[in-house]
Amino acid sequence: MTRRELEMKDYELRSFIAEKFKDIQMQAQSLKNVEDRDKALRAFAAIDEFIGDAKRTYVELEYLQDETPEDEENEDILTFNY
Repeated sequence: MTRRELEMKDYELRSFIAEKFKDIQMQAQSLKNVEDRDKALRAFAAIDEFIGDAKRTYVELEYLQDETPEDEENEDILTFNY
């Protein structure tokens, strides 16, 4: 990927994580009545899913940060050949 593509992917991943944070907050706010067990369990399941999505995306973000942009690799190769 080029540097620009890496930056765009980084932005997309961070935006996705931010959306999952909002989803978690909305589900947590829906937990008002301790008597409504079924609704609480559905909210817990949704929160668990959102947390899993965010964790997987953080891992993907780590891999992305380790990636070297193609532009820099090509410049190094050209420099080495001279």
